[in-house]
Amino acid sequence: MFTGWPLFSLTNVVSCIPVLAVNLIISAILFRNMLNKELREHRQIIRRLALEKKQLEQNRSQLSKRLTVLSGRIREIQSTQAPFDLHSRGISPAETRVLRILCLYRASNKYIANRLGIAESTVKVHISHIMDKLGVEDRYGIIDLCQYNFNEKEDWD
Repeated sequence: MFTGWPLFSLTNVVSCIPVLAVNLIISAILFRNMLNKELREHRQIIRRLALEKKQLEQNRSQLSKRLTVLSGRIREIQSTQAPFDLHSRGISPAETRVLRILCLYRASNKYIANRLGIAESTVKVHISHIMDKLGVEDRYGIIDLCQYNFNEKEDWD
């Protein structure tokens, strides 16, 4: 049985409008402030990335110039292909034999020892002495310095 108006009458709804409007305005202000904060943070990130990009481009330019200079030096060295003066550094004949196999075959100590019929420990000692005399850190430094000293692979078999 229906005895009256609904609980939410037009008067009740109209009286809620100002409260809803105030809530809407406050929400909009808070949302706007939040968006502005996000926007500022994004702008800062964009500025930082732009600065980093500029620095990377400068570094790239500097590295490109250095690469050009080094490439020119490499071409100059390769065009001369002059052998390294082993005698002036005091390389012995035994060390020269080890050096020849190392440079021609990029060989391991074990391979050099088998090829020359000497102990692997002797090869290690020779390579250590060669590195000291040439002033290099490793066997690849030896190969780089002496790559033009030995041109032909010899058939020692």
